[in-house]
Amino acid sequence: MKLPDQALLPLALLFVLLSAFAVFSPCLSCFYFSEDIIQTWIAFQALSAHPQLLIEHLTMPWFQCSNMGLFCRPLVEFSFIADRLLFGNNPGGAHLSNLLCHLTSTALSFFISRRILNAQLATELNVGGRYATLTAALAALLFGIYPLQIETLYWLCCRCDCLSTMLALATIYLGLRGTPWCTALSALTYFLAVESKENAVMAPLALFVYGCFYATKKPVWKSALLSIWPYLPVLAICALLRYQVLGGLGGYHGTFGAVFEDQPWLRILDPTAWNKIVYPLDEEKFFNLPWYALLFSLSYLIMAVGAVTGIRKETFDRTKIRLVCFGVCAALALMPASLRVFLIMGSLVGGHFLYLSQAFTALTMAVFLTSLRPLTLRNIFIPAYIILLACTTVINSSAWVERSNNLRAFQQGANRWAQLNQAHPERKLCLLNMPMDAREFSSVYDLEQLRNLLRPPINSLDISNRIVEPSYIRMAADVVCKSRIKTLLDTGTVDFVLSSAALQNPFKLLDSAELQKHFAPVDESIPFNQTKTEAGRSYYQLDLSGVKCPQRADLVQIVCAPPNRTKRGRAVVRRGQPLMFCPRGDTVTLNWQTDLSLIDPAISWCTAPFAAGDCGELTLLFPLADRLSWKYAGQVNKLFLTNMPPGFAVSSVRLLDESAYTPTLGAATRTTATVDPANCDTISDGYFGVNNLQTTEVSWDAGRIKGAVSTVLQISSRDFVYSNYADGYRESTTVLEKGHTSKTLKDRPLSGSLTLNRESFAAPGKYQVRVAACDANGQILGFCSDPIDCIVSDRPFGGAYEKSIFNLRALKETGKNQ
Repeated sequence: MKLPDQALLPLALLFVLLSAFAVFSPCLSCFYFSEDIIQTWIAFQALSAHPQLLIEHLTMPWFQCSNMGLFCRPLVEFSFIADRLLFGNNPGGAHLSNLLCHLTSTALSFFISRRILNAQLATELNVGGRYATLTAALAALLFGIYPLQIETLYWLCCRCDCLSTMLALATIYLGLRGTPWCTALSALTYFLAVESKENAVMAPLALFVYGCFYATKKPVWKSALLSIWPYLPVLAICALLRYQVLGGLGGYHGTFGAVFEDQPWLRILDPTAWNKIVYPLDEEKFFNLPWYALLFSLSYLIMAVGAVTGIRKETFDRTKIRLVCFGVCAALALMPASLRVFLIMGSLVGGHFLYLSQAFTALTMAVFLTSLRPLTLRNIFIPAYIILLACTTVINSSAWVERSNNLRAFQQGANRWAQLNQAHPERKLCLLNMPMDAREFSSVYDLEQLRNLLRPPINSLDISNRIVEPSYIRMAADVVCKSRIKTLLDTGTVDFVLSSAALQNPFKLLDSAELQKHFAPVDESIPFNQTKTEAGRSYYQLDLSGVKCPQRADLVQIVCAPPNRTKRGRAVVRRGQPLMFCPRGDTVTLNWQTDLSLIDPAISWCTAPFAAGDCGELTLLFPLADRLSWKYAGQVNKLFLTNMPPGFAVSSVRLLDESAYTPTLGAATRTTATVDPANCDTISDGYFGVNNLQTTEVSWDAGRIKGAVSTVLQISSRDFVYSNYADGYRESTTVLEKGHTSKTLKDRPLSGSLTLNRESFAAPGKYQVRVAACDANGQILGFCSDPIDCIVSDRPFGGAYEKSIFNLRALKETGKNQ
């Protein structure tokens, strides 16, 4: 039975919204993720002990995460406060807000697509109505259920994307209507969209592109420009407000800037960077389902065949081709605001990078799909493709729900630990992170977020003051500070928590005796076999199967020399570094392979180039896997040493811990007698505070490192962290050449101390300090120490609340000094 046209519109819209709700409804059962914890806690503070935040949110940067950057997004702050008022401490209510924003955006994409289709089909083909409604419904459905939207809905901090996209689409829809009242409302929604996220500044460009394709007046470009003039004053106001709040344009900074390449266009042209758009599959869920990617490939092949047939049958008429071109151009016009993030991150890993532009991509795809021929192919393929997308979204969703449940299990387990230790308040909690594949903490960056997880309102008991540093948190700067953990173990004042999704129980308490074995000294020889020689270069396979406790080791030490040792030279320590930082020339690489499905099957490291004609014995140091290795190195079954230079042969391979190659570094805070120590102690979350009334004394010892004659002390650039967040390794000296060290103090003694005061740093902000041992030629031996974290300010540090939000204030001071 054919539905009447007047009933088709509401039924089509209802079907689209119900479908989008169905595939994304699992988000309502999710717990918090990473920065979500901070947003919830700050909203709680604004509505309880610190109501001044209700005003300060208008004049201070958005406190997403201390490691992210400078942003001005006040509407997002107030949306979390609204969540707190409406839903209390229920994370499902906050996720419902994200879902409602997405459903509204889906409805707006339906109305935008229908309006464009109706206008052009009625004008050029004298048709529209039913076809426009059905095609718009298909476009909205593609937008509403596409798997890349997962991150935008499940990660509460993507509220900025949900809000800005919803308001930006409202801006476009009202702008298309074109009446004076609609234009005024469109300018208002544009202002709110930009105040939600700066990416929305590109929204008027979609209207400009529409004017270029479908302007009714000549010249076309002038008519298109006139259509966006009301948004220019709004954009100027937003820019002035942003400059006032941030002291500049703001944006990402620090470590993220460290991965900027010298040739960013290479990233744009790299097809692997766009892989997620074509194959939007969760790596963890689909690693064992390679055939799933083949389904997407088969879909694209069917589309190509149907498109060729459609062109031959002239179903791709000039109007539809024009609509497809418009959709592509509009989507591209909305992308430049996300381009910087794309260049920084290296791939479009999340839907929030392309969320707004996907509305016009979906319109393009809908027009394309409805033009496929023959009709039987079209009518079977479109539902099949929708089902494929929906199944992918559901499976991707399950991965996020599992990670959320793991974090919830940790939080509940920490509460149980606190209840068991209520009679022993001196007992502290230190966390050992999971293998990098498990992701329970869902990229909980640092203790700042973890403390908020373990205090009210999220936690029933406030145990934030019982968390001690160091803690192995995924992506944290001190991801492998084993020496400090060993010190805490030796004092016997710490309980440890190991959280790992690889275990049957995602939350497991480990006592000190059980953990001590991880920190016993390691010096164990491992067998190796020369597998083959090509072009004079040798290849070796190393066997870990007979090693008793490889998870205790930090390093692989490989000693190599020419077979005829007529000239023996002093051993030179060459440090392994990630293959991405491999310098040009002859290098030796070490590749890891494993049978485990959830660990990267090939982790590669390289050394610095071999010097030509070097006949002396060489010592090569490779980090074992990725410096989180001591928790799963026993599961790595193959190591391949490749590209050995001609004439060299391996003489020994050993597993070692870092103590022989890494200096120790500690710090203590010193306060003047005229200041209350209660308000000027160590900054929360493991940072040491430095201001005009407070100094930090760092002490180091590199006496154990063979061949070391001096040390070098390095202070990072402002808001830069030395340790790589993404892969858990310390950055090599090649990175230092890019200007990420603000001060280098050379020729320091092997052991000593130094007082850092306000004059030691150029401006307020966050810094890291580390030390490395040097040989007689001033070359660094072994590895740099784990860094000390410092917060530098021109104002006194306040109480606990001031410390917890100090990063926000420091960023504002930093922005005004940039």
